[in-house]
Amino acid sequence: MRVRWLCTLISMWFLAAVAASAQTTMPSAPTTLPRTAVTNSSAVPSTTPSPSNPLQLHPALAEILVKTQRIYNLIAESLETGVDPHLLFDVDLADENAVQIEVERLVGVIRHAENLEARAAAALAAATPPPPDLTGPVASTLDSGTNELSPPDDLSTQVPNDAGEQEVFDQVADAGSTSPDTATDTSDTQQSGDEVGTDIRSTSASPSEDVIDLLSSTHDATELPMDTITETGSNSDAVIQPEPEPESGSPVPVPKHPTGEPPPSPDAEEQDRTVTIDTELFAARVDLDRARLSFYLLPKQRREQLISRHVQRQRQDQAALASVILTAVEQKAKEAEAARLRAIALAQQAHSEAERLIEEERARLLGISRSQAEFEAELTRRQIDMKARAEEALTFRRRVRELLATRDSDGVIADNLYVELRAFLRTSRSRLAQALSESFSDSGVLAVGRSQLVDLPVDLNYSDIEKFRMELAANRKRLQDAETTFRVDHAVQLYDEVHTLNLDRLALLERLSPAKRDTITGFSYAGLDQAASEMRQVILVLRYHFTSARRWFSDVTAEKTSWSKSMFATGFFAAKLLLLALVFWWWRKRSGPILTQWRARLQDEARRARVSEGGRLYRFLGFFQQVRRPFEWLVLIWLVGGLLPPDARNHLEIRILVTIFTWVLSGSLTVGVINAIAGRGTSRYSESTSTTIDELRLRSMRLAGRTVVVLGLILALSEQLVGRGTIYSWVFSVCWFAAIPVVLIIIRWWRNIIFERILAARKKKAFEQWVIANQGGWTSFLAAVTAGLYLFFSGAYRASRNWLTSFELTRRAHAYLFRREMDQLAKEKKTDLVFHPLSEETFSTLGPETPSRIYIPGTSDDRMADVVSRINNRLGGVFAVVGERGRGKTTVLRQVRDTNPDIVLVDCPVTGLEGLRRELAQALRIDDTATIEDCAVRLETLGRNPGLIIDHVHHLIQPSIGGLVSFDILMEVARRHSSHCAWFFSFNEIIWRYFESARDARPLFDDVVRMGQWREEEISQLIAERCRQINVEPSFEHVMEALPAEADDEDRAEAHQRVIRGYYRMIWDYSAGNPGVALHTFRSSLGIDSTGRVAVKLFQVPDGRELDEMPEYAAFVLRAVIQLEPAFPDDIVRATMLRRSQVEDVLRYGMSHGYFREDDGRYRVTWNWFRPVTRFLQRRHLLASY
Repeated sequence: MRVRWLCTLISMWFLAAVAASAQTTMPSAPTTLPRTAVTNSSAVPSTTPSPSNPLQLHPALAEILVKTQRIYNLIAESLETGVDPHLLFDVDLADENAVQIEVERLVGVIRHAENLEARAAAALAAATPPPPDLTGPVASTLDSGTNELSPPDDLSTQVPNDAGEQEVFDQVADAGSTSPDTATDTSDTQQSGDEVGTDIRSTSASPSEDVIDLLSSTHDATELPMDTITETGSNSDAVIQPEPEPESGSPVPVPKHPTGEPPPSPDAEEQDRTVTIDTELFAARVDLDRARLSFYLLPKQRREQLISRHVQRQRQDQAALASVILTAVEQKAKEAEAARLRAIALAQQAHSEAERLIEEERARLLGISRSQAEFEAELTRRQIDMKARAEEALTFRRRVRELLATRDSDGVIADNLYVELRAFLRTSRSRLAQALSESFSDSGVLAVGRSQLVDLPVDLNYSDIEKFRMELAANRKRLQDAETTFRVDHAVQLYDEVHTLNLDRLALLERLSPAKRDTITGFSYAGLDQAASEMRQVILVLRYHFTSARRWFSDVTAEKTSWSKSMFATGFFAAKLLLLALVFWWWRKRSGPILTQWRARLQDEARRARVSEGGRLYRFLGFFQQVRRPFEWLVLIWLVGGLLPPDARNHLEIRILVTIFTWVLSGSLTVGVINAIAGRGTSRYSESTSTTIDELRLRSMRLAGRTVVVLGLILALSEQLVGRGTIYSWVFSVCWFAAIPVVLIIIRWWRNIIFERILAARKKKAFEQWVIANQGGWTSFLAAVTAGLYLFFSGAYRASRNWLTSFELTRRAHAYLFRREMDQLAKEKKTDLVFHPLSEETFSTLGPETPSRIYIPGTSDDRMADVVSRINNRLGGVFAVVGERGRGKTTVLRQVRDTNPDIVLVDCPVTGLEGLRRELAQALRIDDTATIEDCAVRLETLGRNPGLIIDHVHHLIQPSIGGLVSFDILMEVARRHSSHCAWFFSFNEIIWRYFESARDARPLFDDVVRMGQWREEEISQLIAERCRQINVEPSFEHVMEALPAEADDEDRAEAHQRVIRGYYRMIWDYSAGNPGVALHTFRSSLGIDSTGRVAVKLFQVPDGRELDEMPEYAAFVLRAVIQLEPAFPDDIVRATMLRRSQVEDVLRYGMSHGYFREDDGRYRVTWNWFRPVTRFLQRRHLLASY
C-alpha cells in the first residue's frame, strides 16, 4: 500500500512539473533567416496631424490608404516581400464560399455608398453656385498643383472604366451565386492578370471639389493632395508624410481669410476638420472595399498564382539575404586569418619578450576570431540547409496531396512516390537521431581561454588586446546561444518533418497497389524492414520528448525561465493535485462503511414499509460496491487530466500515461461489471473442483481482460507513435492467434465443470453422448472445447430469449399467440366436456373483493414508499393517490396505515360529505356533531407524524354542473390544516381524468402518486397466492396439447410449467396489468371437472363487439355508470342530460346482459365486463387512456 501511494505521489510530482512546463518557455519552432526589411514607404505617421491643417491625414485614414495601395501592388505582382498578403483581407482566401459571400457583401456596400455619394453630390450641386471660369495662369497652376497616388502604371491599362465595373456589380448582384471566374472569363485581359478597379483621376484644387470627387464612385483611394502624399514608384507603398512642425522659437503664421475678414473661430475649424476626416475615412473604406473586390473577382487560379508568386519572391529574398550573410561571415574569417598571420610576423620581429608575448596573444585571439567566424559560417550554411530541407519536405507533402486528390487506378504512381518518400523519411530519421545526439554535446565554439599577459609589467599598454578579448568572449556567448537555438530548432523541425511525412506515408498506403501494400504490411522482408523503421521512429519520438523534458529542467535550473513564476505554477498545480489526492484517499478509506450503512438503512426502511428488498437504489449500491475500485481510479485519472493545462494535455507523455491508465482501469471495470451482472449475488459450487463457479468465472474473465488490455495497449500506443502502419497491422493480425492459448487455458480450467453440465442433461443427444464418451485421453480436450462452445451458445440463446421476454411488447405478442393456440385447441377438444361451477365461498375468495392475506411486493412498493416518505418528512401537504379500479389502491393505503400508528385511514361513503364527516369523527374518537374543520384541528394534535388517508374520495365528485362543490369544501379545509399533516386522497382513475380536465391538478395537489400496471410476475404470484390461500391447486390438463408417446414425467412437467406460464401471461395481457380484473378472469376460467378436481377451462371472455351494436346514447350511459359507480339513476340523468326513459332502458338492457350489477339501487359495471367496457369507451374517445 505504501509503495502504491509512493508511486502515486511521484506521478503527481511529474504531472505538476509537466503542467508547469506548459506555462513556461518550451522549444519553439525553427527560427527563420531575417526577412528583407520593409521600406519606409509603408510607414504610417505615429503622430496626430496638427489641427491647423484640415487636409493633414488621420492615422486611421493613412492605414486604410496604405492597405489599399498594397492590394493593388499585390495584383500587379509588386507587393513588398516583407508584407503578408493574407493580412490585407478579412476572409480566408482558401475558402471559396467565404470569398463568394464577401463579394456579394462588398457589392451591396459599394452600391449603398454610390447611392449616398449621388445624393450628396446632388445636394451640394444644388446649393453651390457655378464656379467662375478660370483660364490662363491660374488654371494651369491649379492643374499642376494636383498629384496622384495611383496603382502601378502597368495596372492602369488593365483597369476597366466605370461602366465595366457597374456591369460586374450587376452580374454579381443579379446572379447571386455566380463565381468570380464567370465574371471575368469574358475579359480580354484574363491571361495577363486582369482586375477590376476604379479610374484614377486627379484631385481638384478646391477642398470642396476634392470632397465631392472623393465621394464619387470614380475616385480612387490613392488620390490625395500633394502636400500629404508623395508617390515613390509603382513598386512601393505610399509614404504618408505629416506636415513639418515649425521650429522652436519661430513665430507661428496666422492664416488669413481670402477676403480679408477675420478667420473663423477654432470651434468651427475643429468641426469642419472632423467632418472632413469622417468623410475621408468613409471614402477610403469604400475604396478599400473596391480594391478587395478587385482581387476577389479575379479567377481562383489567378489569386492562388499571385499569392504563390509573392511567397516565392519572399523565399528568394530570404535566400539572397542568407547568401549575403554567409559571404560576409566568410570574408570576416578570411580577414581574421590575414590579421593573425600579420600578428605572427610581428611577433617574430619583436625586439622584446613582452612585445613578443603581446603579439602572440594577439595572434591567438585572432585565431579564435577566425574560428568563431568559420563556426558562424558553418552555422549559417546549416541554417540554409535546414531551410532547403524544409522546402523539400513541403514538396513531398504537396505531391502526396495531389496524388490523394487524383485517381490512380493501378497504383503505380503511388508505389513510386512511396519509395521516394520512404527514402527521404529514412534520411530525416537519421538526421533527427544525429540532432538529438548533439542536443547536449559540448559547444563547437572555441573558448577564449586564460590570458597570457597577466604576468606582464603594468606599465605596458595592451588595453586593445583586453578589449578584443572581451569582444571575443561576448561573441562566443552569442554564438553559443545561436548554436543552442539552432540545435533546438533543428530538432523540432526534423521531428515535425518525420511526424508529418510519416502521416503522409500512412495516407499513401491506401493508394498503393495491392501487391505493394501486402508486401509492406505483411510478414515479408520488406515488411520486416518497414517494421524496423517504425520501431526506430518510436525510439526517436521517445528520445525527442525525453530530450525536450531534460532541456526544460536544465533551463529551469539555469534560470533561463522565470524561476519564481515556474515555482508558483508548479506549487499551485501541486496544491490542487494534493487536495484531489486527499479527497480521493478519504473516499477510498470511508466509502466502504458509508455504502454498507446506506444499504443497511435502505433495507431497514424497506422492512418497515413491508416492501421487497430496498428498491432500485439498494440494488444499485450493491452493484456499485462490486465495481467501485477501478471506477474510482478512472474518475481520478479523468479529474487529474481535467486539471492539467490544455498545452500539457497534448504532450505525448501525458497522452501515453492517460492511454495506459484508461486501458488498464477500463479493462478492470469491464470485467467487474460483467462479473457483477453475471453473478447476480449467487455463488454456486462445483463438485469436481475446489472453487466456486463464480470465482472461476472471475478468474477466466480477468485472464481474457488482461490479454485484451495488453493487445489493445500495443495497438493504441503504436497508433499514437507511428500510426496504423506495419507494426499495427502485425499486432492486429497476431492478436487473433494470441487468443488461442488463452482459450485453451480457460477450457482447461472449465473442463470438469463442462463435463458435469453435459452429464446433468436429462435427455442426452448424440453430441452429448460423444462428449461423455471422450472425457479421457487426448480427445478430452477437443470434446471440452466443442462442449464448452455448445454450452456457451445454448446459454446465450436462453439469455437472449429471456432478455427479449423482458420487453412488454414481446410478452404481449406471446400472449396473443398463446390465445390463438387456445382457440385452436378449443376447436380440437371434445364439446361434451362439462365443468361444474365453483362453490360460492371458493369463487368469492378468489375474487378481487377479498383482500389478500399476504402482501405481494412489486410495482406498488415504490408507490407505498413515496406515501410513507411524505408522511415521515413531517412537511405536510395535500396529495392524490390515483389508480384504476382493481389496481390495489386500498391495499397499499392499508399497508401504509399499518406502518405508522399515527396515520388515520377512513373510507369516504357514497352518502357524500356528511357521511365523510361522521366517519372522520368516529375515526378520531370525537363528538359526532364535530365539523370537518374540528376534525382537521384534532388531527394536527395527534402523533409525531400525523397523516390522513381518505379512500374513495371520488364519491364526492359528480361529472355534472356543480358536482365539485363537496370536494371543494373538503379541499379548502385540507389546505388550511396541511402545514404539518399530510392529507392523501384516493381517486378512481376514470373520475380523476374528468377532474383533471375540469381543474388543473398540479397547483391543487402537491404531488400525484399513480398506481401503475402490475407486471406479469406480480399477477402470476397473486393468482398462485390466492390458490394457496384456499388450498386449491388447479389442473391445467384440459388446456395442454397432447405430448408424444415417448414423453416422460419430466417432459410432462416442463409442458405443464410452460402452459401455466403462457396462461398467466394471457390473463395479464387481457387485464392490462389490473390485478382485480386478472383475479376475476382467472376464477371465471376455473371449474370442477368430472373427476371432482378444480381444473382450468379454455380461456373465454366476453365479446366486446356487441357493445358496438348499442345506440350512441348508450355509450354515454356506460361512461356515467363507470364514472359514478356506484351510481344512482338520477345522477346518471344529470351527468348525461338524457331522458330518464333512455337511461332506464340502457340500465335494464345492461342488467339483462350482465354489464351492470345493482346494489341498493346503485349500479356498477361488473368485473366480467369492466375491461370490455373501458376499451369500448376508449375506442369511442369517451375515456382517455394513459
